Amino acid sequence: MTPQSTTLFIKGATHENVSAEDGRIKGLFGGYDQNKDGKLERHEFLQFYTEAARDKVDRVYDNLKNHFIRTDLVKLSDVV
Repeated sequence: MTPQSTTLFIKGATHENVSAEDGRIKGLFGGYDQNKDGKLERHEFLQFYTEAARDKVDRVYDNLKNHFIRTDLVKLSDVV
């Protein structure tokens, strides 16, 4: 993920308008972009999300819902 695609993820998950210059984005990349290449690899993002969501189950379900994914992890578009 790049800072720009991260802003799209946040907007999709929370409906907040954020920019790549937002302090939260900079903090995320500063803390989790291990090789400092300006991109979050899958394992880096998963490490962040696991730590950030550990005690916030309701927020995780809200994020899924906002991305059109059911609580059983099936995409709504895949439901017949």
